[in-house]
Amino acid sequence: MTTILLPAYAYESELPDLVERLGTGDGAQEIAVDFVLVTFWTPGALVLLLAKTHRWLGQRKKVVFRNCKTSPAFRYLQRINFFSQCGIELPENFRRHDAGRRFVELRRVGGRGSASVEELSTDVAYCLFPDSDVEDPEQSGLFDLLQYSISEMATNTLQHARAPGFATAQYTAHTDLIRVAIADYGIGVLRSFSENGSPLWKPELTDAGAIALALQPKVSSKSHLATSWGESINAGVGLTLLREFCLLTGGSFFMASGNGVCFRRAGEESSKQKSLQSGFHGTVCALSFARAAIRNFPELLHKAKESVGLLPPGEEFGKYFT
Repeated sequence: MTTILLPAYAYESELPDLVERLGTGDGAQEIAVDFVLVTFWTPGALVLLLAKTHRWLGQRKKVVFRNCKTSPAFRYLQRINFFSQCGIELPENFRRHDAGRRFVELRRVGGRGSASVEELSTDVAYCLFPDSDVEDPEQSGLFDLLQYSISEMATNTLQHARAPGFATAQYTAHTDLIRVAIADYGIGVLRSFSENGSPLWKPELTDAGAIALALQPKVSSKSHLATSWGESINAGVGLTLLREFCLLTGGSFFMASGNGVCFRRAGEESSKQKSLQSGFHGTVCALSFARAAIRNFPELLHKAKESVGLLPPGEEFGKYFT
């Protein structure tokens, strides 16, 4: 049996190491996951482990969770339904209170019993920003950004993954960061380019290269495909705009698929891209935003489009929002 000792902390910058650590279980038939040190994990780490566990279980591997109850994060993991999403029901010795503005319980994306994209994105936005006046753009900026982000990430999962995923969100007051993440255990970005017949796919394309392509404006593994009425199935701007939202609001953007990783923080000139020894079979995307930096969403969307070349420089704001 292979034992994987989980780290105490798992922030966005540490997710590549977590991917490789979990990858050590891929070649084993029996895996023990040790929670004894787990103290604070970001949503990206949580959905990453959850998706990985479901992939192992789908391969009929034996997966054992050890030292769950002695983990400093045990109650939090119970409260966000981590164990129940793995099919493990543990007795709870605490009263469940409303999670408003603090976190969103783990939700399934796609598959039987999952919510629609619209329902999921609206639920997440209302949970973290319950007092939003959705009719006032000055007051609803955070709500609109959360709703848009979850909707784009969930749609991307459903269109490309061919397998269910999981989503969650979290607000940390002392850092003023809102974190949102989705991970699936599907075919990954590279295979999506290949199996959808994208003209951009080449035999020498790597996982890291496929991620770089997916983050370019108007590029998608399905952007060459058309619906029955002639429009593109996927415009290929969702991930590009999500990354720009993160950078414009003082946050960070993380994406991993296969052996490829892309990570960038606000203020950094370029993304950090690398190839891993042990990759992630699926796709994980983790975003963070500085809450205080979010104001008017239409204006933020305009800036994001302008910064990635989707609008001409100096295009009058409001032209597309009349």
